[in-house]
Amino acid sequence: MKELVEYIAKALVDNPDDVAVTELETEVTSVIALKVAKSDLGKVIRETGAHGQGSPHHTQRRLSEGKKESGSGNRGIAILTKPAKEKPQVGTVHDMSSPRRVVIGKVIKAFGIKGELRVRPYTESLEPFQSSMSLEIGGSIFEVVHVRPHKGDVLLALAGVEDPETAKTLSGLLVRKDADSFPGKEDDEYYWFELEGLRVVTLDGKELGVVHHLFATGANDVVEIHGPKGEILLPWIDDVIRRVDLAAGLLVVNPLEGLAPYD
Repeated sequence: MKELVEYIAKALVDNPDDVAVTELETEVTSVIALKVAKSDLGKVIRETGAHGQGSPHHTQRRLSEGKKESGSGNRGIAILTKPAKEKPQVGTVHDMSSPRRVVIGKVIKAFGIKGELRVRPYTESLEPFQSSMSLEIGGSIFEVVHVRPHKGDVLLALAGVEDPETAKTLSGLLVRKDADSFPGKEDDEYYWFELEGLRVVTLDGKELGVVHHLFATGANDVVEIHGPKGEILLPWIDDVIRRVDLAAGLLVVNPLEGLAPYD
């Protein structure tokens, strides 16, 4: 992590030679301290402040391979929340033999007297909610009656959930959508959930592990890889991400010096 923070910081500032990163390990946590030139302080805060604790678990953002964007990296998709244990709920149940479903939000609480659900979206826009005829919550499929925004969240009205008591039974559960019903994308764009589980190898054939998940920073998105040498974090930038082959389940990377362990 220390090397990754240093790399990102140097990409953001005007005086990269003044960047210094130190890491302090304790029994319960690890603290990373970043020092930059005074003239660069505002830039670092502006770029990373909104994401200092990690951005929301977006699922709709996309990664573009080989396309330069402003800043030091490419646009990203987003991290997927790991499925939580959910107890079956009573709802309008239909056929569950569906393709893979992807988490797009989490029910925060019941809203109002008509059984609406307040949902924290894990997407960049409301489109995945608005385009859905049905959604899965707690192992059941519910028909979507209407969707409307509310103070950064989403209010869902579902068939069969028409009072606060019923709505409260869904509080805290994840909201899922069929993976094949997401908006279309270009050939060189990828949703984060498509990348999770890909086998990761270097240009010279070294196995690093598999993609565990991705997350956003202020500068660029980061791939978290779990493998035999532990956790590896790589920035999603053209210099590092060299090839994505979904059909082969493969991500080919060129780690910058110090970002990946070698024998």
